[in-house]
Amino acid sequence: MKFAHGWSAWVLERRAFLLVGIALLSFAATLPLDSLRFQSSIEIWFLEDDPDLLVHREFLERFHSNEVALLAVFADDVFSPDVLARIHRLTRAAAGAPFVTRVRSLAAAESFLDEDGGFGIVPLMPSPHPSEPEARALRERALENPLVRGHFVSEDARAAALVIDLGPEANSEEATAEFVAAMRTIMAAEEGPGVRFALGGSPPFQEAFQRYSLSDARRFGLAALLLCSVVLVAVFRSLRLAALPLIVVAISALWTLGVMAFFDFQLTILSVCLVSLVLTVGVADSIHVLTAYRQRLTQGTERDDALRSSLDELMWPCFLTSITTAAGMLSLQASTLQPVREFGWMAALGVVLAFALSVTLIPALLSWLPGTALPTRSKKPDRLDRVLDAVARSSGHGSRFVLVSSGLLVVAALSLLPGLEMGSNPLGYFKPDAPIRRATEAIDRALGGSASIEFLVEADGGGLREPDTLQHLEVLEASLLARPGISQVTSVLAPLRELRRVLQGEAPGTGALPEKRELAAQLHLLLEGALDYPQLVQDDASVGRLSARARYTHAGDLVASLPALEAELAQLGASGGPTVKPTGPVKLIANMETQLLRSQVRSFLAAFAVITLLMFAVTRSLSLGLLAMIPNLVPVVLGLGFMAALNFSLDPGTVMIASIALGLVVDDTVHFIVRFQRQRAAGTTTEAAVAHTVRTAGRPIILTSLVLLGGFGVLALSSFNPNVHFGLISAVVVVLALIADLVMLPAALRVLKPAGLEHA
Repeated sequence: MKFAHGWSAWVLERRAFLLVGIALLSFAATLPLDSLRFQSSIEIWFLEDDPDLLVHREFLERFHSNEVALLAVFADDVFSPDVLARIHRLTRAAAGAPFVTRVRSLAAAESFLDEDGGFGIVPLMPSPHPSEPEARALRERALENPLVRGHFVSEDARAAALVIDLGPEANSEEATAEFVAAMRTIMAAEEGPGVRFALGGSPPFQEAFQRYSLSDARRFGLAALLLCSVVLVAVFRSLRLAALPLIVVAISALWTLGVMAFFDFQLTILSVCLVSLVLTVGVADSIHVLTAYRQRLTQGTERDDALRSSLDELMWPCFLTSITTAAGMLSLQASTLQPVREFGWMAALGVVLAFALSVTLIPALLSWLPGTALPTRSKKPDRLDRVLDAVARSSGHGSRFVLVSSGLLVVAALSLLPGLEMGSNPLGYFKPDAPIRRATEAIDRALGGSASIEFLVEADGGGLREPDTLQHLEVLEASLLARPGISQVTSVLAPLRELRRVLQGEAPGTGALPEKRELAAQLHLLLEGALDYPQLVQDDASVGRLSARARYTHAGDLVASLPALEAELAQLGASGGPTVKPTGPVKLIANMETQLLRSQVRSFLAAFAVITLLMFAVTRSLSLGLLAMIPNLVPVVLGLGFMAALNFSLDPGTVMIASIALGLVVDDTVHFIVRFQRQRAAGTTTEAAVAHTVRTAGRPIILTSLVLLGGFGVLALSSFNPNVHFGLISAVVVVLALIADLVMLPAALRVLKPAGLEHA
């Protein structure tokens, strides 16, 4: 308390210096903000030395392909001359779009010919404006060609695909946005009756993430600020008093973003919630200080004395609550996912900054306002006072009922937790009416999907010319096609089979792989003239690429099957076959899912351990410290059970709920325990101390809970389902924590009467 008293005197003596310093720091925080960029690439979820990320980057470097987009053309008959002409124009225009390395389509595909003893590789569609007879002939050639059917045209000829590869230089949000904008312009130029387009794949997904996330960040910040304003004005009935906490949290958010930009942390789907989180969490300390200050004014205390005594009383509990909340955020450092770690650092920083400003800026500003000009609460009990009185008068018998009921609810919630599933389908991040989701679902239905699993194939010594190696890959290809969500596989195998069929004059669909190395080597030599060969085979047939096209709508099932696939690949290498390494977006998503679950467990355990130790330090009692954790764990467990009951999945938004919620809900417990212990140290009985604490601490606890409830509630406006779920479950946890602190904790103190209650 001596430190708090010294601090309040120091703040009041140097208030002008503090206000100038805060203003200068706020200006400095705005300078690096222009460097903040949104990053939606899947790569950001992994540490730089992650083995699978290194394989992914090796793959990109080798094949000069960063991401794949798919432009779908829908029509009653894509082989009509008009639609074919559109496909040709779209192909040429897409090839000139920013960052595009190649475009594959009906207009760019090739076919093999062996006529009059001569072999040739010729365009599948020789004319950009085919006549009716040429269109009919093209239909026949395309639908019987295994290199085209299913890849660039659907079986029913009602959809065609332009597969667009982007180079590594497209690996930035600006580049992705530029590419998508260019493609939309190209598509708009070719719109017409009877033809419609859909753009899918990783680049449009990333662009949608970026666009929606930035929009959400603006909406969340404004909505959270508005809700905080409404609650504060309603509570304090004074624009001036309500403005003070808003100033604190606004500056805290500004400083946090400034530090984030200074250290080159980028905005992600997680950090769009950061401003909203700082605004809602950071306002708690200010509410406690202002509530205590106004109570003292009501009692007739002079302004400066009211400020000093308020800080004397609340400096220590506010410091403890900020430390415990920050500890909950910092527990996210146990994650191996880089965006989760960065979010933890910045959220903890925002909480600490809000505390620092609450105990400096608030008293400095209040000291300029005459106390008599500030409205004070009437001494007559209001409705909230009557509610708190009723809670404070709860009997011991009622306390036992509360504890038993809470225990039964916890058991019920725990029984639901095994059903909590991981969210592995990025398509589900978007709401059903989102354009990117509708486009992706249409592509999935008609063309087998726009996602991909890539495989880096290594067969030393030109092993891709070896019949045994080719047979191994053929078995792998069949295994992939049998898996959920995979519609087609592209590799050098299909061209080898088709080329052999053409050379031997066999019927369409009857091609087989070469049985002898000499024939395989000859076929490879002939294929070197094909446009796609360098994208399939490199390093003198020692390195190859195998690509599986997958449906986003089946991403969950596909991700679940990847462990078995990886075991199969390991067995393939051990049995003398080629080394095959899976990579690509779906593989990285699968890894992210596994690490999300591990992060959830590690972060929560770390938060629980640190906060428990802090509670021991606060209470200076083992038994009381453990008891104080009960009202913090119960809301988290019930919240996760509620999440399981609603079939919400663990995903990039909801995975942090347990750790963050534990750091948040412990704040009110600390305020309650500190006030309770002070009453016991003054010689008050346990029953009287509980009643007094409920009456005095109950009001600011309810007020801060309302602000948190509103702040997390605005996330329901998000364009992303993970953020919607995070906001809803967090709001539920806040309500449960409020009940736990004002009902369960007093009940536990009355019934259990832990040792150590005499300490202040």
